[in-house]
Amino acid sequence: MMHRHAPIALVLAALLTSCSKQESPPATTPQPAASAPAPSSRDDSANVTHAKLNAGGVKASYAAHFDSDKLTRIEEERRAPDGATFNGEYTYQGARLLRYRGAKVAAPGTLELQFDLQGALQSGQGPDVTNEDIAAIRNRAQLLRSHALAQRSSQGHGSY
Repeated sequence: MMHRHAPIALVLAALLTSCSKQESPPATTPQPAASAPAPSSRDDSANVTHAKLNAGGVKASYAAHFDSDKLTRIEEERRAPDGATFNGEYTYQGARLLRYRGAKVAAPGTLELQFDLQGALQSGQGPDVTNEDIAAIRNRAQLLRSHALAQRSSQGHGSY
């Protein structure tokens, strides 16, 4: 009977040793301890479209986030001719801009705008926010949305 328990003890010791060795790399690697990290990164890349755009003399790069085929959010980084960088985040529901948070398009300052589903401004109007600022954000949001959908469509060609 002693011999039957000895191999089990060796197997358990080997398993514990291998488990303790596997725990060390995730501690040094900043990746989450998900059961399958590779598919997670594929899923993220499948739902995010990265692109660059130069419109109206404003160079920008953005990440457009999709839920299935629906655009939900765009994170934009604009570069001014003097090299300054400005960030903005646009949140959409369908074709509607629901929220913008970030730098003004054509002037210094930041905005936090919220719109309803009909496009009416709900919050964000203030003494330092002009109608031109709001119009510039709406136009930029539409431009980015159209560009992101076109990029997504061209990337999806051939996957059907």
